Amino acid sequence: MKAAPHLREDLGHRDLLPARALCATRSWIGPASASTGLHRDYLDNLAVQVLGAKRWRFVRPGAVERMGAESRKYDPWAVLADRSVGALAARADTVRGDFFSVDLGPGDVLHVPAGWWHEVTNLAPSLMVGSFYGVAPTVLARMAWVGVRNFRHRLVGGECTCHAAP
Repeated sequence: MKAAPHLREDLGHRDLLPARALCATRSWIGPASASTGLHRDYLDNLAVQVLGAKRWRFVRPGAVERMGAESRKYDPWAVLADRSVGALAARADTVRGDFFSVDLGPGDVLHVPAGWWHEVTNLAPSLMVGSFYGVAPTVLARMAWVGVRNFRHRLVGGECTCHAAP
């Protein structure tokens, strides 16, 4: 967003957020087939697809935990799963309604509530702008909590998303 600050105003996605919401806006640019791992974010997310297409695969909150698939790997702003959506959906102990997907194309907007597990794959080269947001007390409390966790992580270490693997 720093390289193209006018893009933020052109999108008008801020108008879609609740009044007085605190937000952090990020852009995701990648080639076809680029993918995130399965994870859940601590804050609500508003995704605006600008170019290309993405497939969002969701797992209902509580399902990853029920299947014992949470990763111990540290990430400051998300909880990671140790398996993909496909691997979890193939298990015999799945519950009907735990899995679904949605495809986004240019101009589509998606609200992802905090706590919803999701894995995102580019179906084509893609540009998406997303805002993580919430009301001030929620965001400020989460920032303080993340700060404490980051401090502990720097002291103790461990497998994480923020440092290169040895």
